[in-house]
Amino acid sequence: MSFGQAVRSVLRQYATFDGRARRSEFWWFYLAVNLMQVVLFVVPGTMFFFAVIAASTNDSNYGSNSFTMPALGWVAIGLLVIGSLASLAVTIPFYAVQARRLHDMGQSAHWIWLNFVSLGIVPLIMCAMEGNAYDNQHGPDPKAGEHGSGGYAQPTYAQPTYAQPSYPTEPGYAAPPALPVYPAQPGYPAQPVYPAQPGFPAPPAVPGYPVPPQPPTPPASSPRTDDPFSHPGS
Repeated sequence: MSFGQAVRSVLRQYATFDGRARRSEFWWFYLAVNLMQVVLFVVPGTMFFFAVIAASTNDSNYGSNSFTMPALGWVAIGLLVIGSLASLAVTIPFYAVQARRLHDMGQSAHWIWLNFVSLGIVPLIMCAMEGNAYDNQHGPDPKAGEHGSGGYAQPTYAQPTYAQPSYPTEPGYAAPPALPVYPAQPGYPAQPVYPAQPGFPAPPAVPGYPVPPQPPTPPASSPRTDDPFSHPGS
C-alpha cells in the first residue's frame, strides 16, 4: 500500500474502530500526521519566535514601550491555529486506524487508552508487529491478496535471470579394447566302433531224469462172497 492509498483509506474510515488494518496503512498515516505537525506547528512556531524577537528589537531601538506585532507574527499565529484544528481533526482517524492495527494482531483496542497516560509508546511498538496471517475475530486478513484470496494487490517484480556459466565438457573415456577372439577348439576324434563281442554258445541242456514208468494197473478183483457154493462168474 502506497502513501496516498494509506491516507485515503484511513480518511474514508474516519471513525471506524472495527475491522483490521495492515502495517503499511498505519505507518504511512502516522508519517502523514507527523509531517503535518511539522509544517503546521514547527514552522509557524519558528516564524512566531523570530517575529517576536524582531518586534522587541525594533521597539527597543526606537525607545517605545509598546509592543507591535509584525505581519509575520500574525501569519504564524494563523498557521498555529490551523495546525491545532488539523491536529484535532486527525486525532479520531489516528486512534481508529491504531485500533484496527491492534485488531490485526488479535489484540484488544483498549491498548490505545495508554496514549492518555503518557504510555503511548506501548501500543505504538505493538503496531510494528506482524498481524495474524488468517481471519480472526475482528475480520478477514487485509493482506489476503498476497495469499491469492483478495485484499490489496501486490506489485509483481520481474526476477532477473542469471546465465549459468558453461563448464567444459568432461573428456570422454576411450572404449575398452575388444576381447581377442580365440580359435575354435579342435574337436576330439570320434571314438572307434568296436566289433560286437561274439556270443557264448548256449550251455548244453541238462539231461533230465527219466520218468519212472507207471505201475501196471492191477486186474479188477472179483467180489468176494462168503458163500462156499458160489462159483466165479455165476
